[in-house]
Amino acid sequence: MKKCPFCSEDIQDAAIRCKHCGADIAAAEAAAAEADFEKAFGWGLGVFFGIVGAAIFGFLAYQAFLAGDKGTAIVIGGFAVAFMVAGPLASRIGDAFRQFAMPDYVFARGAADLAAQKAFWQFGPQAIAAVAAFCIMAVGLSKLVPLEDVVNTAFGSGATMKEQVAEVQNEPASPAAAPVQEDKPSDQVAAQQQAVTVPNPSLQAAVQEPAIPAAPAPAPEAKDAPAIAATAPAAPEKTVIEASFDCSKAASKIEKLICSSPQTADADKRLAATYSAAKAKSADVNSLKAQQVEWMKQERNACTDSACLLKAVDDRIQKLSAS
Repeated sequence: MKKCPFCSEDIQDAAIRCKHCGADIAAAEAAAAEADFEKAFGWGLGVFFGIVGAAIFGFLAYQAFLAGDKGTAIVIGGFAVAFMVAGPLASRIGDAFRQFAMPDYVFARGAADLAAQKAFWQFGPQAIAAVAAFCIMAVGLSKLVPLEDVVNTAFGSGATMKEQVAEVQNEPASPAAAPVQEDKPSDQVAAQQQAVTVPNPSLQAAVQEPAIPAAPAPAPEAKDAPAIAATAPAAPEKTVIEASFDCSKAASKIEKLICSSPQTADADKRLAATYSAAKAKSADVNSLKAQQVEWMKQERNACTDSACLLKAVDDRIQKLSAS
């Protein structure tokens, strides 16, 4: 004998309908079994979403660790563990909404449309809730750590980062660019010497012409000669600015500031050479690269004038030289 789940009267174990209240025992048991299955399936789906989200966060944490940023890796790893709890919880909230909002009847244009609607109401709300929880946690994580840099590094799109673009521009400069600046003063001296020698023929003519007593006409030419001598040296006066990258292609604000004066451009070249030397003798190149990118973001790119930039670059050169 067993109890009827509706009226609690004793009925036969094999009874499929209660003789007291007329309830369909078989249908009730099937409905209870289906409810238990849906509950277990909902939890399983939530755990699946939690594992997927945690795997994504874990992958980003691993990439940050490879880049030498252990602090960022620890924070992202903590978010991965937290999503193992938040993912299933969000999925259960979505399942509760599904049970509340799922219509009793659906209208479909065909079998495919009916299958699509059934699939949506079976998995859609849980998936949407889990994805929303992941996005919210990702936004919060981006406020704590440079998540964009980690993602760019992980998926090989670092060339799109302004900081890495600046670093790439700094690295190829190498010591080969240093002698170029030393040649410039000699070029200017040669140009000035040429400018000084320009008026000599006219001056000699002016000196020789007074020896002819019958020709007073050369006097105006003697007046024009000093004017030529005075104006000729001004032509080659042009300051050449060379940084560790092509200043004609400077696009960002910090690149234009670097190319704004010979002093800042020279400091940028010295920094590039020092950084290359530090990389050559560093035991952890990834860590040094991460530190360089962080310095460019926090200190160099924050400068708005030449004095600030020169001080920041000089301090960085001293630190790299000491390491």
